[in-house]
Amino acid sequence: MIDVFGDQYVHAQLPIAMGLKIDFHLGHPQSKGVGIEFKMPASTADTQRAIGQIQQYKAVYGDQLLLVLLPDKLDKAKETFFAEQVASQGVRVLVK
Repeated sequence: MIDVFGDQYVHAQLPIAMGLKIDFHLGHPQSKGVGIEFKMPASTADTQRAIGQIQQYKAVYGDQLLLVLLPDKLDKAKETFFAEQVASQGVRVLVK
């Protein structure tokens, strides 16, 4: 991402709210920017916690939030449930 946007516009682990840190913030660190969050949940508890975090990120980034889901440790039903829950909040989900 740094190669495309430049190091002044790519910020890893940027604190955004209530002690939460977005995995990547694209843009000036004091602007709304674009948020990119990676999740690899391994259990129902992980997915529930992630859904709560995504709600917080959505409040900050609005439509400029992307979730990259790495479902390697989830069965297909949990993967589908999680992706649908996040998408229902208006967050774009990319499953890798």
